[in-house]
Amino acid sequence: MVSSRRSSESGVGADGSDGSGMGSDGSGVGSDIESSRRRQKPLSIVRQPAHDDVGRAVDGSRTLRVRRTGSSVTAMVDTQFSDRRLASLYDLFCPWDQRGDFTFYLPLVMSARSVLDVGCGTGALLRRAREDGHEGRLCGLDPGVGMLEVARECPDVEWVLGDLASAPGWSRAFDLVVMTGHAFQGLLGDDELRDALAAIATALTDDGRFVFETRNPLVREWEDWDVRYSGEVVDPTGAVVRCVCEVETPVRGDLVSATHTYTGAGWERPLLSRSTLRFLGPDALAGFLGEAGLVVAEQFGDWDGGPLTDTGPEIITVARHPRGERDGRAALAVSVMDARPSPSA
Repeated sequence: MVSSRRSSESGVGADGSDGSGMGSDGSGVGSDIESSRRRQKPLSIVRQPAHDDVGRAVDGSRTLRVRRTGSSVTAMVDTQFSDRRLASLYDLFCPWDQRGDFTFYLPLVMSARSVLDVGCGTGALLRRAREDGHEGRLCGLDPGVGMLEVARECPDVEWVLGDLASAPGWSRAFDLVVMTGHAFQGLLGDDELRDALAAIATALTDDGRFVFETRNPLVREWEDWDVRYSGEVVDPTGAVVRCVCEVETPVRGDLVSATHTYTGAGWERPLLSRSTLRFLGPDALAGFLGEAGLVVAEQFGDWDGGPLTDTGPEIITVARHPRGERDGRAALAVSVMDARPSPSA
């Protein structure tokens, strides 16, 4: 088994220098969501329970790295998302019923007429929405060839290979744009982030919403990734596939890098993938969104809709154009409240 470790690179500091001071406004929807909503459960894996990996967190985090050359921007896709064999394991490492983010996002998707999922991966969210009766436009965008091959097994969703820089010039085309699985953290540079947010702002209708999440840098979750995100699953052939996660140290700045080494019975060699994620706090997020002409309508600290705090694991953000803020907040409240389990469930 290969253990690839560690090229001393940048990472995230916990000094709050990235704008991570928590000014929390968790009112509105957060106070309306029942705490009894489904929480993440331990992952069913061989000998290593409770560990997802694959460069995602337990909830399936994705990385979308971008390289800028002159005026062009090209996606640099992690091996775990470009390789068809690894991509086919994604939903085994991150099964639907153990992902807290999907229970939050699905009602929003179902309440929107047209949805763009940026970094859609295997397309699990949009596929479920279609299965549950969504009749409008569902579009998934992802630069990972392997991921899109898996997603395209569902033909009644629009799948686009690429990133926001190479995608069609959508203008006022979507009522909802989402980035799930921490895909937002894969936008590593300021320019790449600005370009992506500008494209999203253009793609949104006047009263549309952009909903995404990032990990809270103050929690320093990466410190136990080597344990939390290493584990094993059994693939459809019955073979055990193991992933070992190792965080590159020392960790400085607002970037964290980690390697993921995959081994499987009968494989000629291990497969190595390297992921880098950017950790931004709420102040920095609000600044970048503001540059794109978007405002923060709501923020939450967990998938139950709890308030944003220094100790909450997530920074879940609902952003929109200023002109659509009031009406959109009401729509968000209705869609999330409708998704709450009924007393008989």
